[in-house]
Amino acid sequence: EFRRVLFRSFANRKSAATIGNNTPTASDNRFDLAEFEREVIAEARANNQIAHITKDLIDPDPNQPRTYFDQTAMNELRLSIEQNGLIQPIVLRQVGERYQIIAGERRWRACLLIDSIATIDAVIRNDVEPLTILLLQIAENNHRQSMTPMDTARAYQRVKELSNDSQKQAAAKLGISESQMSITLGLIKAPPVIQNLAMSGKI
Repeated sequence: EFRRVLFRSFANRKSAATIGNNTPTASDNRFDLAEFEREVIAEARANNQIAHITKDLIDPDPNQPRTYFDQTAMNELRLSIEQNGLIQPIVLRQVGERYQIIAGERRWRACLLIDSIATIDAVIRNDVEPLTILLLQIAENNHRQSMTPMDTARAYQRVKELSNDSQKQAAAKLGISESQMSITLGLIKAPPVIQNLAMSGKI
């Protein structure tokens, strides 16, 4: 199901972008986070499959591309959830008797800061491939709060490895140009002083 939604997301964007223009752009195949979450959550609600998971039973994905969460932004999100509630469920997969986050880690972390919240609305999906999870996490992080350049470089490298694609094909999946992909990946081989600056977000 996740693969179907992902493929339709790619196809819809490509169809819209090529009307009157036979030359697709790099963004034609980009993962569409809003459409993905909208369809997956709508399907779960229609089938009465929204779960209420104890927040302490949830773990972050160890392969989450973001390694730094800005505390000021987290406090702002916490206040928003306290005032308005958790409007959108997070997406999890079950691992043994616990659950691992596919999408929504920032929302989960904010809920951990709120004592009055014991359970979190979630959609449980165990049919998600690693590449799909990674594309979803990159899209979510960049949509809601940009990752550091170093986190971005490592995430792009993992997309390339997991998809077994050429650099050009991997760039298309990410909705970026091949030159931007190349420049970003260059950070992985940069001197430590440059990588430290990139990790701190100073460049």
